[in-house]
Amino acid sequence: MIWILLCFLLMPVNTFASASHDEGAFIITEKSGLQPLEGIDSNHNGVRDDFEVFITKHYTDPMLRQLGYSAGRIYKSLLALATTQKSPKQAEADFNEMSVENAAFLCDLLVALRVCVRRESRTRVDFYGYQYKYFNTLERLETFYLAQNRLYELLGDNYKPTVSNSPCLQVINYSF
Repeated sequence: MIWILLCFLLMPVNTFASASHDEGAFIITEKSGLQPLEGIDSNHNGVRDDFEVFITKHYTDPMLRQLGYSAGRIYKSLLALATTQKSPKQAEADFNEMSVENAAFLCDLLVALRVCVRRESRTRVDFYGYQYKYFNTLERLETFYLAQNRLYELLGDNYKPTVSNSPCLQVINYSF
């Protein structure tokens, strides 16, 4: 029994890490386990495939699924501010081109998502939000904090986020 457990613990991490589509269903594959920072979005819906698999498998409630997909799109937009896959000049150009209004909108969505997740986690058992699963590597987590710092650079100390009375709907109904 201990030998089986030890073998399981020594399995490559990427065995369970990625997904591909087979007639619309998600299948976990071993081949594409190593993904770039922004991940792979094979169906071009704005949500990283491994994150989409997580949402689909863990949440049956349509509202939590929609919230999860929206969270993935918001996080992707945030990562675009600080991505290391672009050349440093291109990343800096993207940052400089982002308007204060767009930065404020993104910040509002991030805060609304945080408020929504906090409310939902109080009423739902085993719901911890989405952030921990989206930023699931050290590189992604570091980039997340870098992007937050860039938002702060654009918005400054005096910015106060605007969150509606229905933060979950604010997140689900957003469009860039």
